[in-house]
Amino acid sequence: MPPVTPSTLAIVLGSVTPPGRLHRALGDAADAAAERHPGLTVVTLDLGTQHIPFADGRPPAEAGPDVEATVNAIAAAGAVVLATPTYRGSLTGALKNLLDHVPVPALRGKPTAIAAIGASDHHFLGADRHLRDILTFFGAATTPTSLYLTSRDFTDGIPSPDALIRAGELLDTVLGYATALSGEPLGPPPIGR
Repeated sequence: MPPVTPSTLAIVLGSVTPPGRLHRALGDAADAAAERHPGLTVVTLDLGTQHIPFADGRPPAEAGPDVEATVNAIAAAGAVVLATPTYRGSLTGALKNLLDHVPVPALRGKPTAIAAIGASDHHFLGADRHLRDILTFFGAATTPTSLYLTSRDFTDGIPSPDALIRAGELLDTVLGYATALSGEPLGPPPIGR
């Protein structure tokens, strides 16, 4: 009997600008993943279309309907991809702000992958390193490798075949993690309980 793919993959797009290249690459890769993994539902959470106020310690249900819906979608997903453009050598403030709203149980033990895009190769570890630190706080099961795309991976906003292959490999990896872990948290509770 083949392994069962998790039913939902949540892709969180951490940019507040109109859908761009990373949105396109992950969207195309997600469409292909849904064909390879029957029954998979992909939920795209685009922070550019959400009203996520500054985190101030209120529970998501009290922080507004977009916060509550976004946090609930992350918590309900079998696997998550956090995607961000590289701003000032790191993830966007919008994505960090959303993560400040997310309670630890929503990501604890959750198979999670990282995707980033930047103008050049110079910052490829910035967003990755910072997101790994944050995901460790949650106790997320972060994939060992991530996706990093640059301007060279696109022509007129369209991802190259190689970029789509790499994006697809990232999605397959995080879905494979979800299948292998079956929702079981790894290790002791995270410090940030």
